[in-house]
Amino acid sequence: METIPVEAIYREGDKPAWEFVRGRYLQKQLPLVIHGKLQQAFGDVLNTWSDGKGEASSETHMWTLLPGETERKQLVPDVCFYWIARHASLPNWDWEYPTIPPDVTVEVKSKDDRADDIAWKRARYIAWGVTMVVDADPFKRQIDIHGASVYPDLAQLLTARFYEIIGPPK
Repeated sequence: METIPVEAIYREGDKPAWEFVRGRYLQKQLPLVIHGKLQQAFGDVLNTWSDGKGEASSETHMWTLLPGETERKQLVPDVCFYWIARHASLPNWDWEYPTIPPDVTVEVKSKDDRADDIAWKRARYIAWGVTMVVDADPFKRQIDIHGASVYPDLAQLLTARFYEIIGPPK
């Protein structure tokens, strides 16, 4: 298999974005309508829940760096959320390419996402310090919440909204 230098494939402005997953660069898939609806709904739930003390965003390019690593790896969660007080500590209020973990990430499964890639991203988010990681699979009608400190009220709100949009679990 031929190796292609990252400069040949990756450009910051590319849509959909590129991520570094399990040692390779993957371009995020073009989302289906349900994917976009879920992203928007989850962002709305996070913003309402935080009562102005936090902010959700979609497709934010994050530069993760775990202990022992020398090079940052880019991940692009479907939705991320930061408490404003934490995010304000970044130089120049850097919302464009955060280098600190968000408080919450949400990944909405796309049709061709691989389970091992999703598991790797979830583990990386948690190891990086993300408090709550949400995996939403509209195809299986399943939502899973992970992390060392899960906000129970938020988990309940996100789960309820997910099933309002896609229907009851199978």
